[in-house]
Amino acid sequence: MLSEKQFLDSFMPHRYLVEILCKQIFEDEDMAKDSVQDIYLKLWQQRDSLDELQNPKAYILRTARNHCLDELRKSHSYGKKQPVSDEILQIIPAGEKNVEEKLVLKETNEKLMKWIKKLKEPKYSLFVMAHFRHCSNDEIALSLGLSAVNVRVMLSRLRREARKICMD
Repeated sequence: MLSEKQFLDSFMPHRYLVEILCKQIFEDEDMAKDSVQDIYLKLWQQRDSLDELQNPKAYILRTARNHCLDELRKSHSYGKKQPVSDEILQIIPAGEKNVEEKLVLKETNEKLMKWIKKLKEPKYSLFVMAHFRHCSNDEIALSLGLSAVNVRVMLSRLRREARKICMD
């Protein structure tokens, strides 16, 4: 069992890294800080089994990542399909458009919204994170527990489908 001093010496130096990881995953500072506290509380409660750890830094970062992903899965925003139609309109180039162009854009927007809402997880989260939250492939991979290569391939396929929908 780790003493209080051993625990502090082993785990507290990594608090900053844990906080950065949580902020990257949640994109919300308050939620990240709450998670850091939860993670350290969990570690404190497990301290009797932590004295044999070879690499406390790796353990705490893995624990933090898993905790954050669990929280994302539990949260209402993960997997819940939120409307993004206003964001789509921001992506479409602005400028003076005649009535016909506006109608075509509106119709295209509706098609895209319908398509996005039909996407299943993790494709929905992946598409929204990439195109509306502007996350990098590595951030998406970390958040969704996928490999960066898998994220790149899935995004490529999703973009191809989206282009097809826009062209129809």
